[in-house]
Amino acid sequence: MLANSLLSMADLMADISLIEPVHARSFQVTGVDLDQLTISMLSEVLFFMAAKNFFPCQAQVTPINIKEDKKQLQVEIQGDFLSDKIEKHREIKAVTFHQFKIWQQEDEFFLQVYFDV
Repeated sequence: MLANSLLSMADLMADISLIEPVHARSFQVTGVDLDQLTISMLSEVLFFMAAKNFFPCQAQVTPINIKEDKKQLQVEIQGDFLSDKIEKHREIKAVTFHQFKIWQQEDEFFLQVYFDV
């Protein structure tokens, strides 16, 4: 769910099917719960896209610390920098907590997130 959410956000900004996994970036996010971890992860990926023009086409998200008071994720994204063949569709300014929710139905997880555009 987490890897899919960051790829979906990237696909809102550019057609990620045109992106090859040429370069890799990795980072960690820390939070008190899954909501905060998810928002932090999406915000960090948004920074890569908005400030560095690096767009992911593949992602792996791994929990590395799940203690009650401090949770961490290791995020690895593969993608490429924008070029003539990859065009931005729209800008996303921020990831918000507005009506943010994660829920489970049977064995599937779902995520709802709103972006400031």
